[in-house]
Amino acid sequence: MKLEEKIMKLRKEKGLSQEEFGETIGVSRQAVSKWENGEAKPDISKVKTICEKYSLSYEYLLDDEIEETVVKQDEEKEEKQAKEANLNEEKDSKVGPSKKERKAWKKILKVLIIIFLIYLLIVFYKVIMYIKIIVVANSFNEENYEICQTLKTINVENQISEVNTRMFKYNDMIVLKGHLNTYNTSEGKIINDYPNVVIYINTATNDSYEMQWQEDHYNCKRLDKINIYDPSQIVKEYVPDNPLYILLMAIDPTRVVLPNGTMFNFSSTNMDVVTLNGVGLIESYVGKDIYGGISINRYSYNYTEWMYEDNYKNPMEEYKDLIVYE
Repeated sequence: MKLEEKIMKLRKEKGLSQEEFGETIGVSRQAVSKWENGEAKPDISKVKTICEKYSLSYEYLLDDEIEETVVKQDEEKEEKQAKEANLNEEKDSKVGPSKKERKAWKKILKVLIIIFLIYLLIVFYKVIMYIKIIVVANSFNEENYEICQTLKTINVENQISEVNTRMFKYNDMIVLKGHLNTYNTSEGKIINDYPNVVIYINTATNDSYEMQWQEDHYNCKRLDKINIYDPSQIVKEYVPDNPLYILLMAIDPTRVVLPNGTMFNFSSTNMDVVTLNGVGLIESYVGKDIYGGISINRYSYNYTEWMYEDNYKNPMEEYKDLIVYE
């Protein structure tokens, strides 16, 4: 195949007009026409340009004996490139993960690092909040106070038990009175005229008594040791003043604490919400166990001194006609 035939074949295989082909190598349409008609031959610089532009060998273009087609050359070139790519991939796979895999792992690692840093910030925030709650609780300095507590429990049979506890401290005397009321959808409400439990402590005389209501009288017995909590100690039931426990609460993802001191626990065994009032004392506790039972615990506080002075009596005197000593 002669040079002019090879140029014409090349142009047609590429789908180019004589003018378009001439533009790719920097000659006019007339020059291309003369080459294809055999009236003229391209100079050596144009032959070099054609070979470089269309990936041809000089031997193929200038030797009339070589019949190799452009398509065949392109196919061989693509096959060679594909083989080289496969060899590179095999080489990379033997050494380790491919570049694509390494990029994917880097992205995953970045995401994990960001998530971990966010988690550390949350833990730090929770530690600060728990410490703040403890500090506020420890700042409680009322000498005399009254705490009213209402504990309501609802079990899976819809039976409701309600305990109303009133505890006050006045000077050396601490008195706790507890009423228990039980509701049932079929039986109604059981009403008690007197407190079910009365605890009396006098720190000046070291007298401690517990009275339990029995039908028409109180069984009274002396107590050797009893702990009566002040409002700050009630807070510490929910956030114990223990660095290790505070840290465990902070790293526990099921526990959440809000800026106002409200604490949530979303564990599978016991879900609860603890709310603090404006001065950082426990206001309410609502919990739900795995059996569906609900516990509602509400607190209110009073620090008005005249209430203790005018309205409360020593229960040992108040119920003296109903007391049976053990």
